[in-house]
Amino acid sequence: MRGWSRALGIGIGTGLVGVFLGLMPFGIELEKNVGLNWLFKVRGPVAPPGEIVVVAINEETGPRLGFSPRVDEWPRSPTHGRLIDTLVDHDVGVIAFDIYFARPRSPDDDRALARSVARSKRVLLYELLEPRTVPVTGKQGLQTIWLWREVPVPPFDALADAARGLASFPLPKLQVPVYQTWNFKSSRADMMASMPAVALQLRAMRVYETWIDILRREGAAVGGVLPARATEIRTARQLRDAMRYTRLAFTEDPGLAARVLGVIDRLAPAGTGDPERRLLRALVHLYGGPENWFLNFYGIPGTVTTIPYHSVVEGRPRDFLGRPVDLAGKTVFIGYSDIFNAGQLDRFVTPFTTSDGVDLSGVEILATAYGNLLTANPVRQSAVAVTAAVLLLFGLALGIVSYFFPAFVAVPTAVVLMLAYGFAVQTAFALTNLWLPVVVPLFQLPLALVVGLTGQWMRERQRKRQISRAMSYYVPEDIVRDLSEKGLGPDTLNRVLYGTCLATDMSGFTTISETMAPKELAFFMNAYFEALSQPLKRQGVSMTEFRADSIMCAWTAEQPDAAVREKAVLAALEVVEAVGGFAMEHRNMRLMARVGLDDGMLYLGHTGGGGHFVYSILGDCANTASRLEGLNKYLGTHVLAARSVADGLDRFLLRPLGRFGLVGKAEATPVVEVLGRLDAADEGLLRLCERFAGALEAFQAGKLGQASGRFKAILRAYPEDGPSRFYLTLCRDYHRGNRERPEDPSVILMEAK
Repeated sequence: MRGWSRALGIGIGTGLVGVFLGLMPFGIELEKNVGLNWLFKVRGPVAPPGEIVVVAINEETGPRLGFSPRVDEWPRSPTHGRLIDTLVDHDVGVIAFDIYFARPRSPDDDRALARSVARSKRVLLYELLEPRTVPVTGKQGLQTIWLWREVPVPPFDALADAARGLASFPLPKLQVPVYQTWNFKSSRADMMASMPAVALQLRAMRVYETWIDILRREGAAVGGVLPARATEIRTARQLRDAMRYTRLAFTEDPGLAARVLGVIDRLAPAGTGDPERRLLRALVHLYGGPENWFLNFYGIPGTVTTIPYHSVVEGRPRDFLGRPVDLAGKTVFIGYSDIFNAGQLDRFVTPFTTSDGVDLSGVEILATAYGNLLTANPVRQSAVAVTAAVLLLFGLALGIVSYFFPAFVAVPTAVVLMLAYGFAVQTAFALTNLWLPVVVPLFQLPLALVVGLTGQWMRERQRKRQISRAMSYYVPEDIVRDLSEKGLGPDTLNRVLYGTCLATDMSGFTTISETMAPKELAFFMNAYFEALSQPLKRQGVSMTEFRADSIMCAWTAEQPDAAVREKAVLAALEVVEAVGGFAMEHRNMRLMARVGLDDGMLYLGHTGGGGHFVYSILGDCANTASRLEGLNKYLGTHVLAARSVADGLDRFLLRPLGRFGLVGKAEATPVVEVLGRLDAADEGLLRLCERFAGALEAFQAGKLGQASGRFKAILRAYPEDGPSRFYLTLCRDYHRGNRERPEDPSVILMEAK
C-alpha cells in the first residue's frame, strides 16, 4: 500500500508539473511554435476545398502583360478591370483582392475599374487596418484622454463605393510563424469582420433568405435589423452592418448556434442540397464560433489551386503546369504569390515553409482561412479542462510505471507510452484537427523517469541490496568484495594516488580483426590478454584495465616511490618478451610489442553514466603513457618511458631520445628508451647508446649537418636502429624545408598520435 501511495504521489506530481507548464503562457507558446508545427509536418499536406482559387501575381506578371514589374505602376482598368470582367464571364462566385488600392491615380482609368467592380456585384476589396491613438472628448467638447484604436482605411472612394465588401486581413510583418487568424475584431466597437469572414458571407448570399428565415424562427434578435432579402444588401457598409448584427445575435444567445445547426440538419433532406447545407453550417460556425482560431494549413506553397494572373487576363485560365482551370462558382483570391521564389514580396513563415525557403504568400493564407471557414475545419485547440486532464493522466501513468518497474523495463515502457501518446495525438490531429499538447509531455517523460527511478534507488538502498547493485559494476575482485561485504558505496572506493602507468596495444589489430570471425577474434584476444597479464601479475600490478585491443595498468602508492616505477619497467620488459612468445605461437600474424610508461598522480575509481560504470584509471600520466606507446611506431622502438620514470633506476640500460611535443600535451616530454636490464646488455648496445648520445647532442644544438652525418654512421653499423633513422629523416626534412623547425630545436613536435 505504501508503494502505491508513493507511485501515485510521483504520478500526480508529474501530472501537475505538466498541467502548470501546459497552461502557462510560455508553455502555450512552446506548444504552438514547436508542437503544432510538428503536428503539421508529420500530418503533411491535405487537399484544400475545390471551390478556392488563387490568382497569383509574381515578378513575371507585369512583363507578360507588357507593363512594369511593379503592380502599383500598372494601369488599373486594362489589368484589374479586365481581370474582373474575365472572372465574371467565367461565372466566379466571389472575387477577393488582397491588394490595397490606396489612392486614386488616373481618373478615367480609376472610373473604368470602379465600373468593372460595380458591374460584377461580387468584389471584396482589402482595406488597411491602421493602429492609431485618437482623442476622446467630454461633454463640454474638451479632450480628456487618448485611446488606442484600429482604424480601417478603405481604398479610394470611388472604388470603395463600388465594392460589395471591404475588410482587413492583417498578418505579422516580423519573421515569426503565422498560426492564427480572426473572424471578428472585438477590439473594434463595430465588431469588424475579417476578409475570410466577409468572403464567406458573400459566397453564402445564395442561401441568404433561408438563413434569415431560420434565424427568425429560432428567436434570433435580427427582426427589423437584417434585410429579408439578399438583394437589399447592395453596399459594403450594408454588408458590414448585417454581419455585425448577426454576430451580436449569436454572442448574446449562446444556445442559438446549436438550435440553428439542428434546424439545418432537419432541412437538408427536405430540399436544401448539400452545397447549400454546407454554406448554412459554415455561417453558423462563423457567427457562433470563436473570435480567434488556428489555421488549418493545407500544405506547401501552391497546394491551393494557383493560376497565373496573366492567364486569366488573357482569357485562358490555366495553372502553372498549363492545365485549364474551371472557375465557375469558385471563390477567387487575387494577390502577390510566387510559389517558386523564396524572395517574393508578401511571404510569411508557416509550418509548410519549404526546404528551399519558399514561404506561403499572404493571399494563400487568406484563401486557406476562407477554406477553413467554408468547411468548418480549422485547427481546434483542446479546451483548458481537456488539456489539464490529458497532462495529469499522462503524468500519472508515467509516474506509476517509473516507480514500480525496474529501470530496464520502466524506461522502454515509458518510451512506448510516449510513442503511443504521440501516435494518438497525431491521429486525432490528422482526423479531426484536434490539437493536444505535444511538447510538455516530452518534459514529463524524463521528469517521471528521474523521480521514479530515484525513488526505486532509495527503496532498494533501504533494503540493503548491495550485492545486486555491486554486480552492475566491472571492478576488481577486491573492490567487489568491499562493496558486497562492507556495504561500501562506489564513491568511497575512488582514490587519487601516485602511480606509474603502463600502456600497450596490439599492433595490426585492424588487419587481424578483418581476417577473423567475431567469435574467433574474441578467443584470440582473450589468449593475447592472458599472455600479457602474466608478467603484469608477477610484478604486482595494482590495477589492470582492458580497452578494446589495448591494456592500461598502474602500480600505485600513497606517495612517490621508486619501487613502483621499477616494477612497472620490469613489467614492460617482460611484456615485450611475452608478446614475442605469443607471436611465435601465431607466426601467420605480425605482432610487435609497443609499451609506454609515465608516472604521476592518477585517479583510480569508477567512471561512466546511465547506470553503468567501469573501474578505471584516469590522469595525465595515463594519457602520456598512451601517447608514448604510440610514439614507438615512429621511432621503431618497443619500450618508451618519460624520463621521470627512469630517474634513479640504475638497473636498466636507458637511452635518452630527446624531448617530444606529444599530441594534446602543452609541454614537451623528455623521453628515454628502455633497452633492457643493464647487467644483460652487450658491448654493441652500449656503444650504440654512446654514439647516439653524441648525435642527439649535435641535433639539439642545431648542427643538422653534423648530426646527420653521425646518424648515418650509426645506421651503417646498426641498420635496424629506429631512433637514428627517425632523426636522420628529420634532419633531411628540416634541411629541405619539408618540415618547419620549431623555435626550440631540442623539441620534436609530433603531429599525430
